[in-house]
Amino acid sequence: MSTVHAPYNLEVADTCLNCQLRGRGYFCHLAGEELQALAAISYSTVYPEGSVLFVEGQMPRGVYILCRGKAKLSMVSKEGKTLILRISEPGDVLGLSSCLLSQPYQGTVETLTPCQVNFIRREDFLRYIRSHANAMFRVAEFLSREYQSVVMRSDRWDWPTQRRRKWHACSWIGKRRGPMATAPPSSS
Repeated sequence: MSTVHAPYNLEVADTCLNCQLRGRGYFCHLAGEELQALAAISYSTVYPEGSVLFVEGQMPRGVYILCRGKAKLSMVSKEGKTLILRISEPGDVLGLSSCLLSQPYQGTVETLTPCQVNFIRREDFLRYIRSHANAMFRVAEFLSREYQSVVMRSDRWDWPTQRRRKWHACSWIGKRRGPMATAPPSSS
């Protein structure tokens, strides 16, 4: 059986081995024994829209591979505002760096649409990537793309706030060394 009709009008693959979306995700390019070993440690679940997969600050139990649907990765700022970091698409691996580092999840993941998600327990995942070189390469590729994405988005950060902080730092130094400008830069 390759496809199951699940709730929410979502076509669900019962295993990675016969998934119709293969080729779109980081682990979808694996073949043969590597793909079979991945399928053997994956637990597939269908989630309705609005389901929380994990919460910021929670210790990782494993990684989540988004097979179908979309999910939102968000975090809470120091000011208490929810910041949307990205919208995850099929093939994305959620919670990967926290799982590798055994540190709390850095954000919260909530489904935006009905989703099929493959969960892999942390211990099984670490054992798997240690024994499968191509899978380890996929992990490195995913983390590298995430890093590039953060760098590319950095130009959208609130630079006026950054300028004000710099002005306050320079003002403090100026008070110790001599006169400085008397007003912070404008927000524009």
